[in-house]
Amino acid sequence: MQRTWLIWVVMLACEQKGGDPQGETETAASTATDATGAPDPTGGSGTGGQSSTSSSSGAPEPTTGGTASPSSGSEPTTTGVDSSEPPGDPTQVCQRFCDRFTACELDYLFDGCPCAPEQVEGVECLHHWALTAGCFEIDSCESLGSQLSPCWDDFYATQDWCLYGDDGCEIFGEAGEHVPEDSCAYTDHCIEKPSRRVFCDATSCTCEIDGVATATCPENGLCRGSITAEEHLDACCGR
Repeated sequence: MQRTWLIWVVMLACEQKGGDPQGETETAASTATDATGAPDPTGGSGTGGQSSTSSSSGAPEPTTGGTASPSSGSEPTTTGVDSSEPPGDPTQVCQRFCDRFTACELDYLFDGCPCAPEQVEGVECLHHWALTAGCFEIDSCESLGSQLSPCWDDFYATQDWCLYGDDGCEIFGEAGEHVPEDSCAYTDHCIEKPSRRVFCDATSCTCEIDGVATATCPENGLCRGSITAEEHLDACCGR
């Protein structure tokens, strides 16, 4: 009986020593995982094992897709010719204008091209023809043909500058019923300056600036041709 009990005790001890160690192994692994604080890769919330590409500063990654538009918006549109550029010579400037004038079939408006090199005299006249030629070159034929184009304003201003000369003024003698015998009147019409007019009888003259009487002065022989209208206007009206 004692022998049987001893055998049973020995067998029981061997069974416990050689049994399945899985429970102990899992317990040890769980303890090791808890000690390191690593997340369980098979469950729970988080990134699921994927690495993050965000920088430590938290700034978002730049986007490279799409087409960037220039910050300045649309390109500026050039209108006319840079006034700092030399205008060239009358033949060259008129050729530029007439080429465009003919290409847009505008010849019928003036019975041909209205720019003739022999009529382009003076720095201001040539300069304004160059501006007009540049405007006609960049505008459309449809716009020019409608005569609503702002280039026509340049054109008529050019006509005035070529008529009035480099100082932008021209003196015209007046005649008619409003100028009695032994009297005379002259107007100094200007583009960019006040216009002057002097009206004289046999003894005295009245000066007007832009239609307003401003002074009187002796006739000094103006109506008889003893003094030029320009000299008299300068002496009586000033500038």
